[in-house]
Amino acid sequence: MNQNRHIRLRWLSSDEATRGMEAIRLLWRSDHILARDEALFRWQYGQGHDSKHLGFLIAEDGDTIVACSGLMLLPWHRYGAPLRGGVGAITIVAPEYREQALGLQLIREADNGLQIIGSFGINKRIAMLFRLQGRHVLPAFPRRICHGDPQTLEIYAHMAGYEPEAVDQLRQSCGALLKKSPEASYRIEELSFDNLMEWDAAWQTLFEPKLIGVARHAAYMRWRYLEHPRFAYKGLLVRHSSGEIRGMTVLREIPLPGELCAVRLLDFLARDEYAGKALAAGISEIIPANCAYVEHFSLGQQGIALEHIGLGTEGSQLFSVYTSPPDHRHCSILSAFLVNNVEGYTAKSFAESPNIYVTLADGDQDRPN
Repeated sequence: MNQNRHIRLRWLSSDEATRGMEAIRLLWRSDHILARDEALFRWQYGQGHDSKHLGFLIAEDGDTIVACSGLMLLPWHRYGAPLRGGVGAITIVAPEYREQALGLQLIREADNGLQIIGSFGINKRIAMLFRLQGRHVLPAFPRRICHGDPQTLEIYAHMAGYEPEAVDQLRQSCGALLKKSPEASYRIEELSFDNLMEWDAAWQTLFEPKLIGVARHAAYMRWRYLEHPRFAYKGLLVRHSSGEIRGMTVLREIPLPGELCAVRLLDFLARDEYAGKALAAGISEIIPANCAYVEHFSLGQQGIALEHIGLGTEGSQLFSVYTSPPDHRHCSILSAFLVNNVEGYTAKSFAESPNIYVTLADGDQDRPN
């Protein structure tokens, strides 16, 4: 399995979370949240794995950690049929070991036996390795965005390092948030444990048969949002007057310097145009006045209804994906897909299917800085 017989690759056992945190501290950044927060580390790398193991692979040269790679097993599906799949969350190799193809060995070991792997937020070095492996690399994860109050936008632009004259460019290239109210035949309610199984039924009947990607059933929603160890997410359902739930969204307020915030929509699913507009209107009603911008990253067509409240693809390249602090030099997220033995699909055709539904929530990019 290894070109260097002195290097051992192994998956961490469930009682070795601190060893994985040590790897991140040594190879990446000592102040990174996953090097400091054991509960978050276990939440992320315990997902989908058996009780004896974590989804974290390390390479050791003797007692020294020289590389690591993380894997979250997620409920990928194709029109309701389950696929064995995951999301690669991190791959780091110590500089002095990069000439030994160790990164590629880690990636191949992590991918072994899986039909689909997604990776979001990768750097250019990892993107090169992925291309060598035959993955389809997307230059930018699709992003819809709109700005908030013009005065708030000006404060944000200053913090992000823009020149004063660039504020007009931001304002002109990106739409403003439009405040709307849901149509009378729809009402918005908060997602909770009380109505989670109602959402699960809606997912199974209205959405799952029409989509490919990562499932949004009750188990996923419970793990990803309702039982997250650090963030308080706000989930909304849109209910028709008939009593049927016809859509779901999840959002989070991200603190920005200067007492501002951004609002990130992690999920947005609607049965049809009417439910989508009602759900989008419900979002617009709860956006705080100090919001600099609203954003949504997703593959597929579900996010189109967000145009109803001003979110569009124009101007997204001018807003930082970093939030603490904002940095206008980083305005996109690289992603990649590998597909094995999924009938009728290559990695490219899967990622570019109009029926795909994958969002930033399915990676590890929405977390404390």
